[in-house]
Amino acid sequence: MVLGVKIFSGTKTEALKQVVGWISPPSLGLRRGRQKRYIVTPNSEQVVLAQKDQEFKRIFNQADLALPDGIGLLWAAKGKIKEKISGIDFMEALCQLAGKHGWRVMLLGGKKDQALKAARILSQRYGIEAIHGWQGAIDIRHLSAKGNKIMLEGVNQFQPDLLFVAYGAPWQEKWLAQNLARLKIKVGMVVGGSFDMIIDPSLRPPKIMEKMRLGWFYRFLRQPWRIKRQLKLLEFVRLVRLGVWLNAE
Repeated sequence: MVLGVKIFSGTKTEALKQVVGWISPPSLGLRRGRQKRYIVTPNSEQVVLAQKDQEFKRIFNQADLALPDGIGLLWAAKGKIKEKISGIDFMEALCQLAGKHGWRVMLLGGKKDQALKAARILSQRYGIEAIHGWQGAIDIRHLSAKGNKIMLEGVNQFQPDLLFVAYGAPWQEKWLAQNLARLKIKVGMVVGGSFDMIIDPSLRPPKIMEKMRLGWFYRFLRQPWRIKRQLKLLEFVRLVRLGVWLNAE
């Protein structure tokens, strides 16, 4: 737990094995495989947001996997989290498995035709035969009941094993959690700006900067508009240190 938010503490390999078991369970585990699952990717900024948004925190804590998508979480956990698992890396690893196992994949969200473009790239990169990209809602924040019905019908018509949802936090998490019971999927995962990075790989930090734990700085240099979001890191540090101080009292 980091500031009351449940975080997966295992490795990327361990997390991937869990998802394989959910989508392609062994013959004796078919009953378990029918249960729908959802994956979230909390980072420091989102954990700060969850302190004021109890619904957002509940969605994180009820998720089947809450992957640590940020170095700040590893720092706050003080060695209890084995490794950072970025959303984009996990998404691509799942797509590689989808090509291998023949899973159906759908990309939902993004801007204009980003989902469609990213789907085409992933299809070629990983040999996924059944993959579809669709923007769905233009404005997920003000989605009408009719608009939501159209989205559900669009997803359920394709019936993906894996559904990647990209509308930005906390709206993508809330939409997926609120509609999970009505979606004909096996696993849903929120992926934020991953479609952007699939289309334009230069948006991803170089490996050397990731090793130096400066991925956040590279993203800021490429997208200066992120400054307001980066300031949340200071609030995260303050809250973690305050929690340590209170526990020490």
